[in-house]
Amino acid sequence: MSFLTELAQKGVIQESSVSDIETAAQTSGKTIEEVLLSRDVSPEVILAAKGVYYGLPTKSVDARGMSFDALEHIPEESARHYKVVPLGVEDGVLSVGIVDPDNIEAKGPIHFGKDGNAVQAFSHHTE
Repeated sequence: MSFLTELAQKGVIQESSVSDIETAAQTSGKTIEEVLLSRDVSPEVILAAKGVYYGLPTKSVDARGMSFDALEHIPEESARHYKVVPLGVEDGVLSVGIVDPDNIEAKGPIHFGKDGNAVQAFSHHTE
């Protein structure tokens, strides 16, 4: 099961097309999000479905609005490698967006809970 099931349940995509989308992503080397975008599913709809599926709050990220204070907390190389985005610091707490919540490698260096808030970010907006 994936967030594609959430999109199918909401009627955004046909349930019968879920496996086609997964296959297209695997064979093309594209992400599922990129395949969905090529099929005219909006980034906002994809992000909302991923938020529901993963049980995380969501945020569409625009690099122009990012806080320089937050950017100081995660080196650019690490952010690119782990596909995480420092979103902001409030009351000493760093909020971090993660492009792929299934990426176990990305969760390792980030300590969630008291030290930071995790949110789902959308790769189309963060790269």
